[in-house]
Amino acid sequence: MLAQREHAGYPNVDLGGAAPVLDKNGKPLRGKAAPPYVENGVIIGRFKFIKMIGGGGFGQIYRVVHIEDGNLIAAGKIEPQGQDQGRMILECQVLVLMRGKHHFPTMYCSGDYGRFNFIIMELLGRNLTDIRKRTRNKRMSVISTFKIGIQSTDAFETLHREGYVHRDIKPSNMCVGHADRGNTVYLVDFGMARRFLNKNGNNFRPPRHYAAFRGTMRYVSIRVHERREQTPTDDLISLYYTLIELCEGSLPWRLLTDHDEILTQKLRYDKHKLFMYTPKAMEEFYEHINNLSYNEMPNYDKIREIFQKCLPYGVRCDDPFDWDEDVSSCYHD
Repeated sequence: MLAQREHAGYPNVDLGGAAPVLDKNGKPLRGKAAPPYVENGVIIGRFKFIKMIGGGGFGQIYRVVHIEDGNLIAAGKIEPQGQDQGRMILECQVLVLMRGKHHFPTMYCSGDYGRFNFIIMELLGRNLTDIRKRTRNKRMSVISTFKIGIQSTDAFETLHREGYVHRDIKPSNMCVGHADRGNTVYLVDFGMARRFLNKNGNNFRPPRHYAAFRGTMRYVSIRVHERREQTPTDDLISLYYTLIELCEGSLPWRLLTDHDEILTQKLRYDKHKLFMYTPKAMEEFYEHINNLSYNEMPNYDKIREIFQKCLPYGVRCDDPFDWDEDVSSCYHD
């Protein structure tokens, strides 16, 4: 049973005893690579699953509709139960904590269904990787990039002041809202989050001598490569790499897959060469977060001021993004 389960009487339906589909190495296919976990039309609680619209390395995302209120269209996230089910339990805990806060999707309910755990949450638009790839030059404008930066800073400040670090910040874990919320950036996928403040919320937890790797190699900080404890600084360094990729179209190590090679590139690459289109003020951002000590919180106001300097005069953070609406709209029926 998931933490903060909000429903009663949901059927624990057996979805069948068929063995999972295996890949060529004999390992079960997972996420979007696996066959659909549920059939179209299945009703779980008060939501009807319409069709799969996406997925990641662990779970699948479905468009769902409330069976009593047809205007309530949501997203259903399903993951197999097993050794990684703690990810979804943690995600539920964070979403409950973030309920009602800007830049975080609303969770409607959660539970288990047969061999799977699920969360029903607010339906969002496309993630930032999808949007970037659909733009004409495969990169975003300076205006869009740093409006995203300002909104992301707001989201990180909210998450961090609640005592959590995300630990997997990347463009595909940041989405725009659906329909009339398309001008808002949301953080998603909290399955790798970790509490960094103590129970009282007034001090950092002591760092572990060794912290297992968490995150995506392309975007993590040097400290994460070195297996050191993550803090808000590491989320913001991942944001640094994210914004460069959005504005430039790619990162220099995008084709590398070896951990040590990526680390070497990050250590040796001349940061000035990263900024062909990115404003030089980004250097101030990097210097601020890179000089923070382990138990020091970032200056979020300073970061917002830096990102505001990257925007042309007169541009407001709440102005519409400058890409076409159909580029960012949610997956179509």
